[in-house]
Amino acid sequence: MVDHTFNSKGLAALGSRPLFQLTEAVRPGPCSPVHPIEGFRRELWKGPKGERVPLLAISVSQEKIMDLFLALLEPLGNIVDVILESTHGPDGTPTPSGRQGRDLTRKMIDLPIFSSHCLEYEDLLLNDGCTGISVISSRARRKGLIREVQLDEHKTIIIYSEKLISFQKILESFQIGRQDDMRLLLEGDHLHRSSVRHMDQFGEFASVLGAEAKSC
Repeated sequence: MVDHTFNSKGLAALGSRPLFQLTEAVRPGPCSPVHPIEGFRRELWKGPKGERVPLLAISVSQEKIMDLFLALLEPLGNIVDVILESTHGPDGTPTPSGRQGRDLTRKMIDLPIFSSHCLEYEDLLLNDGCTGISVISSRARRKGLIREVQLDEHKTIIIYSEKLISFQKILESFQIGRQDDMRLLLEGDHLHRSSVRHMDQFGEFASVLGAEAKSC
């Protein structure tokens, strides 16, 4: 496992908390003031063209992430578009901060099929700090609407949608409460972790999904 500056002593203090288990993907830096907790915040995303879309930023313990992520996809409809996001360097290490990664896209995939592939590659999605994934409602996209669920490389779940009520009901069913003063792991000093194994799994996952880079 590649990790150049990781402080294992600091991890033991945070990772052993019974109420919140971190994944292997990202660790707080040694001076980070952020102590991850479960919960969600409601915010407003402002786009470059003046778009304003409500969003939910969700932090949950490792053992709940995949079940919650898949449940939150249900309001998107039965057909979705998928964007795989990678910041792997050539040797499997994370690329330097600020360097743009690569995105691979698969449009119009059946949600049940996609969900089964996510379970097959659960280790990659949860434990690789260079892999993120965005799932977009194909139906909403065709109508010019934004309805998207993202599991980013920090393993934070972010939802963009004009209407959030159906997503919040799912959060309630998982007993995830609103925490407006919650700070996310990505908002403090943190370290991404990856490996050649995960980089190879990313390629396999993209192939299974039929995800490709956008043509110019």
